[in-house]
Formats: sequence, C-alpha cells, structure tokens
Amino acid sequence: MASGPAAAGTRKERKASLLRSAVLSSCSDRPLSDLIAEISSIDDIHLFDLLILREIDILEIEQSMSAGGNPKGLLPPRRKGGVDVRTSTHVLAFKENIRPISEWIEKQLWSCQSDGADARIKGKKPQNHISALATFFPDVTSRSQQPVPLPDTYLDLKCTPRQLAIQALTNTVELAIELKRRGLIADPCRPSVPSAIVEMVCGTVLDQCHCQACETDRKNKELDYAVVATRKEKVRLLGDALKEVWTALKGGDKDWALALELEPGPTYVLRSLKSIRSVFGHLDQVDRELRQKEKVAYGPLARHVGLNVDIGHMKIAEVHARSQEELNEGYPSGLEDFEDRIVHAHISDHPGMHTRDQAVGVWNPVERLDSVDYSYLRLLAQIARDKEPRRTGLPFSGTVALELEGCSRIGWIHRSLIAMKHLTEIVEKLPP
Repeated sequence: MASGPAAAGTRKERKASLLRSAVLSSCSDRPLSDLIAEISSIDDIHLFDLLILREIDILEIEQSMSAGGNPKGLLPPRRKGGVDVRTSTHVLAFKENIRPISEWIEKQLWSCQSDGADARIKGKKPQNHISALATFFPDVTSRSQQPVPLPDTYLDLKCTPRQLAIQALTNTVELAIELKRRGLIADPCRPSVPSAIVEMVCGTVLDQCHCQACETDRKNKELDYAVVATRKEKVRLLGDALKEVWTALKGGDKDWALALELEPGPTYVLRSLKSIRSVFGHLDQVDRELRQKEKVAYGPLARHVGLNVDIGHMKIAEVHARSQEELNEGYPSGLEDFEDRIVHAHISDHPGMHTRDQAVGVWNPVERLDSVDYSYLRLLAQIARDKEPRRTGLPFSGTVALELEGCSRIGWIHRSLIAMKHLTEIVEKLPP
C-alpha cells in the first residue's frame, strides 16, 4: 500500500465521491486515536462519526486532564469514589466540559498522523475529520419527575432526567459548533460552510413507575414496573425539548442540525413511517407558533431538525426509500417524501430483525443490484447531486457512516468499508 506524500497526493487527485463513507466510533471500544489511525491507514477513510462519549473516552479525557496539571482531573459531576455511575448524559449536561472534551478530540485527530505536531504548528488542516456527533439521551422524552439519582458525586443534581437530557443535547450541539470552529468538522457537500450535525434518539413510550409500591419492589430488587404513555404525548414532549434546544442556541452559530434517528420496535417514539409523519407534522405546528412568537420568516425547527437515515433500522421497520403502496402502514410513499429533511445516514446489515449489527453485505449481498441497500443509497445520492437550496434550509452531510453496535471486531469494520466502497461506486454509475 502506498504511504507518505505519494499516497496523500493520490487522495487529492481522486475524484470526490457523491457519497462519502465514515465510521462511527461506537463500532469499537479501542482508544479513539488508535481506531482513527488504523481505519485511515488501511481503508483510506478519513471521516468519523463520534459517539459522545464512550466510557473509554471519558477515562482518557480525565487522564489527559490529570497529566495537564488539573489537580482533580475529573469531568463534573465528579465522583467521590467507588463505582462510577456517571453516564455520557451526566457529563455532557455540564457546560464546562465542552472545552476539555473539544481539546481532547482535537488532540486525537492530530495524534494519529505522523506529521501531526508539525502540520498543526504550520496551521494546516488534519487529514481526518468529523462528519457528525452521535448521542444517546433517550430521556429527552421522559415524563419522570424524580430528581436524577447521582449520590456518589460532589455535585447534587436536582433536575429531572428529561431536563438533564435536554441540557446534554444542547451542550453537544455547542460542542459540535466548537469543533467546527476549530476546523475539525468536514462537510463534503458544503466544504466552505460545514454544518455541526448531531444525531439523536427520541426515546420510548415507557417510563419508570415511581409509586410507593414500585419503589418498595425496586428497593427489594423485585420487578420494576413501567408506565406506558401515549405516543402523541411523547411527540409533544419531543417537540418541547427541541424548542428548548433551539431557544438556548438561537443567538449563536446558525449552521447546526439535529438528526432524528428512527429505532425499530413498538415502544420507540420514532419507529415507523407513520411516526415520522407524526413527528414532523407536530414540529411544523411548533414552528408556526414560534414564527408568530419570535417574529421570524422561517420555521426555526424546520431549519435545524432533520432525519438521520439509518438504513439498517429503516429496513427492519419497512420504511422504504421509494413508494411502496402495499406497505408502510397504508401510506403509498417512502422516505422520498422527506428528501428535504434528510441530514445524515448510517448503514449496517441485519437479518430482518434488530440484532447485533452485522457487517455490510452479510445478509444483503452488495453484488446484486436488487439488494435493498441500493434503493436508499440512490435516494441519498440524488440529494447529494442536487445543488439547489433545500426548502427547509437543512444541510446534508453527503456521508454514510458505518454503525456496528456491540461489534468490537476490527475485521468487520474493514470488511464493511470494502462493501460500502463497492455500493457507493455502483450508485454513482446508476441513473438518478
């Protein structure tokens, strides 16, 4: 394999693809700089979705803080000792964590290239970039009014799970904006004006019950009961949460977007084509109210909230790329109805159900043109080809990120990237 300046020159001369491949850091539990170095060297892939944050990331950030002279060397909320019960939601809910996290991410991107230190001093851009940030804050639609239990810390969190999740989501968008400011986010479709894209889940219709009987059972380690909410109520909570995020960020950088991710299964808020219609229909209603209140000519949420097309999830939920009249819960349409809302994409393979993500090409052979993956990729390529401003004003990353949850097998990542290269090359040769 070619390396050094010659390889770099080859990359510059290569024609830019309509769709770029990326790797989501949750595919592996390896240190981030090691993962980036291997993928960029072996697969010539230089775009990465970062899950904010993996457990190993939090540990490395704190080690870096300690080495840098921070006497405590811990991200708030700081644990007193014993078992560390913090999650990424707890860490991201504190605004003061944005700076150390962004500095650490920048260091990882530079440290995995041989001339990183010298190139950084000379003001050059890193070879590897971030395509989007991924999050997991499912409590964004929680109805629980119980304060967040985090007794083993110096800081007492007196807020509900939903309030904590909204704050974490807001700070993650600010983190993405800071990474963009540092020149670490790349947007193949708009290289001159990259957008800070943050992927998010929408929670479930289930909430933990906190009645006295259930609290007693919980303490006795008996069954833990749940309360089922209506999906309509959860969609309202989602809309309210997104409105809070926009309100907190409206005075700053405008080039950011949240990408809602569908999760297949009866308990999820965003689970089907019907629920996609329901969510965006409600967000349009929220926008009408915001336009009147804020005296703006555009829909704030329409400009900042779009869809993350997780191809694996869409296949399981039978949400098709193109019209399928006999399917999709009676709707004679598919994702093409939401073209101007699609912001980003993921890919993986599945045996028709939600199992551990499989390497691309295991169940749906990429060698066959009738493979269902091609229909989604053709839709994404069509969006990438379209240079006209979108009705919503939303960005499109032009990137398809590999997501292999619970994988931790580097061989699966390499195998998938080869299959993805084949898929994207074929899609470019097909008519729109």
